[in-house]
Amino acid sequence: MADKMSDLPKLNKDEKKVFSIVKEFSTKKSNFTIDELTKYCKQNTKFSNKKIYSILKDFINKKIIIEENLFNKSQILDIQERYKIYDYISKNPGMEYNALHEKFKLHPKVFKWHIEMLKNFGYIREKSYLFYKIYYHKYFPKENEIRIFIMRDPDIYRIYLLLMNQQLDPESLSKILDIKLSLIKFYLNKMVDAGIIKYENGKTFSINKEKQDFFKNYFDLKISNNLKERLLDFNELKKLLYLILMNKETGIMIYQYNFIESNIDADLVSGFLTAIQQFGSELNKKACSISKITYKGFEINIEDGNWARAALILDGKSSDSLNKRLSSFISFYENEYKEHFAQWTGDISIFHDSKLIIEDFFSPKSENEKSLIDNGNIGAVNILKDENKNKNQIN
Repeated sequence: MADKMSDLPKLNKDEKKVFSIVKEFSTKKSNFTIDELTKYCKQNTKFSNKKIYSILKDFINKKIIIEENLFNKSQILDIQERYKIYDYISKNPGMEYNALHEKFKLHPKVFKWHIEMLKNFGYIREKSYLFYKIYYHKYFPKENEIRIFIMRDPDIYRIYLLLMNQQLDPESLSKILDIKLSLIKFYLNKMVDAGIIKYENGKTFSINKEKQDFFKNYFDLKISNNLKERLLDFNELKKLLYLILMNKETGIMIYQYNFIESNIDADLVSGFLTAIQQFGSELNKKACSISKITYKGFEINIEDGNWARAALILDGKSSDSLNKRLSSFISFYENEYKEHFAQWTGDISIFHDSKLIIEDFFSPKSENEKSLIDNGNIGAVNILKDENKNKNQIN
């Protein structure tokens, strides 16, 4: 594809004349020496060799032609693969070298040659950042170079989408995205330094709305269904305060999990709940189970298994989804510890791994993951639990 005259530096009358001759000559010969070009210009103008040579050297300095084999700039984009690379960089600024190479799957030497030609003729520019080489169209605003490169990281992009929908703190982002907290903090610092997001009220982060319109030109800023489901699930799970597990028959507390930093006397709560259950049975003169207690905006949801009783304490009302999750949890929990429950002697130390199961069940999930849990698919839940263990080991 030929270049437009407007893309060239401003030329005077004599330079325009020489350029038109260069363009004409390049259609007859794909590459040529400066002596050949000077001779051809001499034949078609009244200029002296000295003047022609001076103009041609100025063209080389301005990268209108390149000295190695003297390519005419108007030829550079005629090569289809090179034009595709140029077009892709124009539409996707901030791409680094290896990602571009992977996109086009050309031989390394061929790809490098195309990149160098585009650079040398000024169609694109290269920026070094850390250990990356990043590429932009020549007219891309320099003040946004690092911003758009950072946004191309998939995790940073997902953080941005979440913050578009809701201000969040690092701990919340870590739970929603299932990414190690230290890495989340690293990403957030990069985003703040680049002006992509802002630190609000000493706790949460929000997007810099002044840059949002710019990013809309290059990214689809629509949150995915999976990410939206995880955010909704997280907001629901924020109601959770404590989970207390106890032996159903004796009322002895076997494990306590705090979803918040403050503590609670779990033994006192388990004794109270056992007494309430016994009181209900006395009233009915038969075995019965109380499943919910409400007090001043707090709820205690109780789920009984064969051996264990789970009490989930919430700040607010529970939902059908949380109730199903608690029911699935107690089934899975008893299945994991069934041998211990069947032969239990009162030693609660055998339940020390309960934290892993609790955190797996009561962490943000997509709708597909929640469906597996709600339907009591123990095998699938085992797979999810193993995947989470592997992630923790890798991190």
